[in-house]
Amino acid sequence: MLQFYYNEIKSRLRGGNYMSKKLLISLITALFIVIAGVVIYFKFFTISENKPSSTTSKSRISTSQSSQSSTKKESSEDSSSVTTNSTSEKPSNETGKPSDQAEGKEQVKARSTVFDFNAMTHGNFTSVKGTWKNAEGQTITFDEKGIVADETSISSFNYDASGNLIVNVQTRLTGYSIWFVMKGNAIVPEGDTSDTNRDRIFAGQGMPEDIASAAYYRVDQ
Repeated sequence: MLQFYYNEIKSRLRGGNYMSKKLLISLITALFIVIAGVVIYFKFFTISENKPSSTTSKSRISTSQSSQSSTKKESSEDSSSVTTNSTSEKPSNETGKPSDQAEGKEQVKARSTVFDFNAMTHGNFTSVKGTWKNAEGQTITFDEKGIVADETSISSFNYDASGNLIVNVQTRLTGYSIWFVMKGNAIVPEGDTSDTNRDRIFAGQGMPEDIASAAYYRVDQ
């Protein structure tokens, strides 16, 4: 198309008509103005078309990020709520702390022993029935009801820290204690030289100095 206008202009210039030349110059000027206007229009239109798309894309990204942030916040609040409820429903150990005696009973259940401490504390000594003897030749005899001895009675029961049963015995003039020590347990934390692989008994008003000789083992049922 431009080639056509160029040839037309060239042809008229050759005609030598001054007015025609002036008209052609005006025509050429107008033509370039139109072409420049068309180019500028298309460039502006293209830019205008692309801008909304970019803005929309950014808006979608922003909306997506906002949605994800909101979801995470809600999830965090739900998790916090569950944790709080779980903590508040957890039973408290501030009250009802088991006594030393109850702790001793629980430890007894977990060990293998001939001693039936539960029955003994209820007056049944069948589990220890028979004669027990130590290395010094001293003996203690039990029947189903307790110690076989004159003017002797059981006054109370207790447990030590290891779960061994302590029976407090009252005689006519005085009293003493009997420790029923389960196998695997020690009568003292350190220095128990008795046979810890066997159930044994210790008797006296205090801890014996020679533990090995003082330990009673069952010799007869």
